[in-house]
Amino acid sequence: MASYLVIYVANSPAAVTPGREPTGLLNSIRDFTSWNRLSHSTYAIVTHLGPEDVFHHLAADAGADDRLYIMGLDGKTAGFGPEDVNDWLRQHVRQDNKN
Repeated sequence: MASYLVIYVANSPAAVTPGREPTGLLNSIRDFTSWNRLSHSTYAIVTHLGPEDVFHHLAADAGADDRLYIMGLDGKTAGFGPEDVNDWLRQHVRQDNKN
């Protein structure tokens, strides 16, 4: 299984509704083995798929003017935030402490 960072910025008029989430994309993110929301537009997921397959799975719910990036989480990490997010990251992101 691999962990990925999903960054999605909704710029399409249909996706940009004040106070509303990008429902289709969020439902697609929920399809993965495990996921956690890190910020308004950033999620971490765990899946057996490669980054290109994750991208194609999610891109079906993104608009032409939106931004979508999939980045592998397989190296050093640092940060702080809500404890449930920190716990999820510790559990699902490989901790590589080598320099």
